[in-house]
Amino acid sequence: VDVDRDRLFANLTPLLTAHAPSGVESEVESLLRQMLADANGTLSQDAAGSLILHIAGRAQDSPVAVTAHKDEIALIVKRIEDDGRLRVENTGGLHPWAIGETPVEILTPSTSLPGVLSIGSKHVSRQSPAGRLKEGEVLTWDLMWVETKREASALCNAGVRVGSRVVIDRRWKQPIWLSDNFIAGYNLDCRAG
Repeated sequence: VDVDRDRLFANLTPLLTAHAPSGVESEVESLLRQMLADANGTLSQDAAGSLILHIAGRAQDSPVAVTAHKDEIALIVKRIEDDGRLRVENTGGLHPWAIGETPVEILTPSTSLPGVLSIGSKHVSRQSPAGRLKEGEVLTWDLMWVETKREASALCNAGVRVGSRVVIDRRWKQPIWLSDNFIAGYNLDCRAG
């Protein structure tokens, strides 16, 4: 099968970089609706919010389904500290050791704010989270926070609340070609089925 690499990459990139933490999937849903608008089929949405494109085949007795999910594993704000650090927990199978200290975006109703997952300075004693990690302690979410360099009141004024979603920074979700035939990227397992 011949694959148009440029077309594939052009279609995958916006899907892979879109933010869609569970329950806040409107960005990727809008992209899908645009991409499927000219498809030769009937687009519908079920009660669970799944988009379904029905394309009639030649035979009724041999249906085929191609699936992917809209949402992505992400983080949720559990506490906002006075110094603006956000304490977070995962909303699915996102593990801190898999992403490390990574740029993130804190989603608000009107925009997103930059932050970075952090465990603090590495040049510290055992009393700090990073010090314990240097001695082999397992990295867990309670040792990490999102550093914002904003005060709690400024975050609140910007729309950040307990329950706000935190996602990997869009720039870190950009797909790359590993070779002529392989693409790697964050959300690839979610959006490319």
